[in-house]
Amino acid sequence: MEHFVLTQLIHTAEYRSFTQPVNDRSVRMWIAAGRLWMVAFGMMMLLAGCLGKSVDEDNPVFAPAPPRRSLVNQSADVNEQKYVSRGQDGGVKNVGFSSTDPAVLTGNSIVAEINGKPVFVDDVIPGIRDKIEADGRIRDQQKQTLIRQYVQKRLPEHINQEVVLQALYAKVPEDRRDAIREQLEPSFQKVLQNIRKDKNIQTDQQLDEELGKEGLTVSQLKETFIRIQMVNGYVAAEASTSDLVDREEMVQFYQDHIDDYSHRQRIRCREIIVRFSAHGGRKGAEQVMANAVTQLQQNTDFGKVAESFSDASTSSKQGDLGWIEEGYLADKEVEAALLALPKGDMTRVFVREDRFEVYQVSDIQKSHVVPFQEVQKEIEKQILQQRADAARKKVVSDLREKAVVVTMFDE
Repeated sequence: MEHFVLTQLIHTAEYRSFTQPVNDRSVRMWIAAGRLWMVAFGMMMLLAGCLGKSVDEDNPVFAPAPPRRSLVNQSADVNEQKYVSRGQDGGVKNVGFSSTDPAVLTGNSIVAEINGKPVFVDDVIPGIRDKIEADGRIRDQQKQTLIRQYVQKRLPEHINQEVVLQALYAKVPEDRRDAIREQLEPSFQKVLQNIRKDKNIQTDQQLDEELGKEGLTVSQLKETFIRIQMVNGYVAAEASTSDLVDREEMVQFYQDHIDDYSHRQRIRCREIIVRFSAHGGRKGAEQVMANAVTQLQQNTDFGKVAESFSDASTSSKQGDLGWIEEGYLADKEVEAALLALPKGDMTRVFVREDRFEVYQVSDIQKSHVVPFQEVQKEIEKQILQQRADAARKKVVSDLREKAVVVTMFDE
């Protein structure tokens, strides 16, 4: 369920919200930039555990951290109120930042601080923690071990995401962020529609129940969706690259990746398989294959004969096995026979322990190298994508280097 829901957060928006009108021109430009990196960076964040929290502060880098609104448990909200009002020593146990081993990791245990802002267990692994703690088959000590392992695995990318959001909140005024959120609403509704369709969900109650199995709520999904778009949009807007690719660079790319454009000879073939078990034994199968061969000798199309006589699953595709190269087939006798045939010819009938087989070569593609001119546009796109990926990674890396980060896993 989690994998499907998270995938929907990335792939179902169709980027319409990035092109709808917004009153402020700079907001329109910022939103439009998000579509360029939505899938690549967003999926990375999701797989790393971006089911996180709602971030509402205007400037977490230069202002005190505001009270946290937990997406999972209300006790975290209460404890952060104490954290803000009393400082790090009041109300919330700052686990993992001392030489003493923390007793238990709960949802509101602090596992990191980013520029002084606390990160809680439930920010990093919300649904996962609930599922682990509810599993009666796991001993308490094992539960704690699993929780720690999941936090340690997902925390680095959560930190990367958080430093981007802090930079965004420092630069983008609240009214512009509100405008972006409004523009994302139709896209989020499309996410919910796709979840309903995939799970055959008819009512809001059914949706809540389905999400609840993973410790999730609709509001959590919405905040996660908006969070992802905010991160993607800001990073894309900050990552500037040139859109010009000269011919020399493309030719060099082509030469460096020439193996990708080189193809060995390959053939496309079709099969007719007649199984003994499907026809009462060898004698019955022999008669069926004889009838098939007779039709082939009368120049009946091989595909039509395969549809009528073959017992293989490929009969629905007129016997088509697709393209093969040398080394593709496990049966080397059949492979050698096929590779030696011209287009349109058939092999002899092969007799196996439980079936008869006959094959035809339907097409041949000689070994060749795709000319540069045919892949020039593709190469240009690849170079631009590589530039964009590198620029976006640098944006995140630079923000990460400037941030003051302390985690419970630091030595």
